[in-house]
Amino acid sequence: MKDLLNKRINNIQSLEDRKVFRDIINHVFMDLVDYQERQIETLKSSIFDEMSVNDKRPVIYGTMIKKYEYDDSDDFMFPMSVKDVEPYELSAQEINQSIVRNNSFMIGKTFLKCDFKTLDKLYDSGRTFKGKIYTDAGVIEINTRICRYRSYEEMLEHLYNVFIKNGLEWITPNLPYIHKFAAFMIDTPIDISDDAVIEKIEVNLEEFEEHRIDDVLPVWNIEQTMIQSINFPIPTQDNVLKEHRFDVYDLSSYRYIPDFKDEDSGYVKRTKESVSVVIPESEIREWPMYKVYPAINGKHYVYPFDIYDNASADNFYNGYLNAGCRSVRTKGEISRILYSFSASGMFKIIGYEMKEDVENIISDTYAVNNFILDEIRASFCSKNVLIVYYSYKYDNKYVAADIMSFIISELQQYIPDMRCIGIERNGTVE
Repeated sequence: MKDLLNKRINNIQSLEDRKVFRDIINHVFMDLVDYQERQIETLKSSIFDEMSVNDKRPVIYGTMIKKYEYDDSDDFMFPMSVKDVEPYELSAQEINQSIVRNNSFMIGKTFLKCDFKTLDKLYDSGRTFKGKIYTDAGVIEINTRICRYRSYEEMLEHLYNVFIKNGLEWITPNLPYIHKFAAFMIDTPIDISDDAVIEKIEVNLEEFEEHRIDDVLPVWNIEQTMIQSINFPIPTQDNVLKEHRFDVYDLSSYRYIPDFKDEDSGYVKRTKESVSVVIPESEIREWPMYKVYPAINGKHYVYPFDIYDNASADNFYNGYLNAGCRSVRTKGEISRILYSFSASGMFKIIGYEMKEDVENIISDTYAVNNFILDEIRASFCSKNVLIVYYSYKYDNKYVAADIMSFIISELQQYIPDMRCIGIERNGTVE
């Protein structure tokens, strides 16, 4: 409005008339225009505040660091496995006993900077690689098999179960690095005495040596710690259950997530001031606790590898549509879901297609939430396949398919009656 009035003023040819008109506008209309703009902004803010959905789901960040770069004072990223930062020592006796008992033994792990299809072919090939075990008694030649290292994926499955026990909604973590760790396995007995001292182990991965990164560990913004309840257990009204209360310093419901055993048969109670575990046990004890640390605005975090997250795009449209339960009926709604994550910026969705569940469909993505079982829909029911065709907006990174798998796995949560997969088309696009 102000621009329009100024334009009309400048179109007046007479200087005297222009001055008079400007005075009238400044004393009468400008105040009215300012008032109108303030009221519009107030109304807009009121609507946005009313419709905004505070996403209570946690934003989980993840990256990798070198083992020697781990800093105990880091207040944002923590090791996914505490064992990763501890010295890794192998016992010859442990190797021999495990091979006899389990027919295999893991002698180490490494990170392979390859796309997931290359890794799948490597694991399925059954190839063995030459290696050496250096001991105080000499060098022992070995053959090692390489397979997927699943411990980090098992940690996600456990975290999912903790979320369910806490009554919290699960959101798929975007942690592409954890799917690229490989384990070195020995499947046959080796000529080593139980009292031998192992000094080091070497494995030659041949053409995969250039993709290998040793001594790295995945980290995320979740600390696993032990916290003791702040008071004696408080009996509930039925005098059967006891409330074990913990102080919290953040109103976010996901900041503190207690991990109690299944046999405790209890539940979690949350208020603005505390988190409580209500179970039959009446003894004071320490509890395993997951603490999710948010990123602090304005604070710069520096890590040697890229940080990835499962954050949703921060816009009014996504917040409005997520305010209630909506059925997915249109391609536009599917696109909205796929583009609702900040990680989707590296992709372009080309199209969609629905096919019958046939075995010859080869997907370029995989199920990140493969531990979530569908216990309601019968397994014999015929399911259609929803295919999402996509391209990369820039050069294909070795984690690109893993990130797209995260996005497709989130889409799967919205469409349980179809199997969702992603297929790359036409390479990269500008």
